[in-house]
Amino acid sequence: RRPQRRSGPASLVRSLARFPGMPPKRAQSTSYVVRARAEGKWSDDESSVFRVAVNTDLAQATFHVGPNHLEEWNPAPLGSYYMKYLRGGSHIHVEFELAAPLLWKGALQLSAEGLAGRFTAPAGGDDAQPQRIIGTVDVEEERPHAFEVPRPSRALAEKLAAGPPRVAWEPPPACRRPDGSGSVLLVGLAGASRLGKTTMAAALAERLRARGRGAAVVEQSRFERSIGSYACSAEVNEAMYDHPSAVDWPALTRSLSKTIEDLASEGTADAPPVVILEGTFALWAPALCQPMARRLLLRGSQTEVLRRRQASAPLAEPFVEHVLWPMWLQHGQPQVAPWEEIRIDDGVEGFPLPEGLVDEALDLLGLKASVADASVEPLAADAAGTSVVVES
Repeated sequence: RRPQRRSGPASLVRSLARFPGMPPKRAQSTSYVVRARAEGKWSDDESSVFRVAVNTDLAQATFHVGPNHLEEWNPAPLGSYYMKYLRGGSHIHVEFELAAPLLWKGALQLSAEGLAGRFTAPAGGDDAQPQRIIGTVDVEEERPHAFEVPRPSRALAEKLAAGPPRVAWEPPPACRRPDGSGSVLLVGLAGASRLGKTTMAAALAERLRARGRGAAVVEQSRFERSIGSYACSAEVNEAMYDHPSAVDWPALTRSLSKTIEDLASEGTADAPPVVILEGTFALWAPALCQPMARRLLLRGSQTEVLRRRQASAPLAEPFVEHVLWPMWLQHGQPQVAPWEEIRIDDGVEGFPLPEGLVDEALDLLGLKASVADASVEPLAADAAGTSVVVES
């Protein structure tokens, strides 16, 4: 762990001038920012305080904005967010949307040099025009690079540069909608690699079937294929699956639609059947997230994810350090609110799955213990909400 570094607003003029584009090429950092806190303002008004805390080890970003969300226990409700490293890890780029009543949308960069960003608020509000944020950053923890950064193949580099695909899906009529039509509940279950998504989905489906409800699981992993490779050394290459482009989304959505339609006749109004979509990117595509009745994220630390990954299906360590986790930061976070969370503690074994963890998941998903009280109201896609963290 390195000493804290406090920055000031000096030297941020150039950052603001080029934001939100990519920074000019500079020497790459040899360490990743793990935890940082930033504070800034968007006007001279005393209430225009903006604070953000970033923890890349847990892939978490917490926002506090004035005047109504400044207490530590009262963060601004998140609608969506993601993070990515820049300049080798010394800078963190965050894009975010705050849920109602704020409905802000913006992007920022933070590093030891300071905080710089922009956001827009709904038209008609006091902050309807784009606002600039400038401030200071405390870098609380950094992690030095342990390995050289692996190189992607040319084909893979081109695919990554093109960005992830746009996913389109029209839910079948049987999929339950906020207006009450449709007979099948769609649930999303996401989490980083090896956190227990598949095991949890299977356990949930088994528990629901035992209680007389129809249940089925659609696994994202069945629709993945490599989109290239990273050269980790002269002899070792790792295939790339940890990106939304590695998923055959048309095939996945066809399977999802068929599963929903096939299950439609197995439920009742009081106990509708449930289809669980599980995968690393299950909460990434808005077209899939918006029709979901519930969304559940398994959140674990980078340390725990890498421990489980290397214990079960080891990958080259340069790939694990510089590709696996950064891709989860950028593409694995929920993109439609609200969602619920279960925290997976470090050192907890993923198999067999603790029964208590399944019970907590059922409660968070609103799936009651008895068939007689088994209904669940679908969530509005743009509803405000604060995720619930349950210690496992």
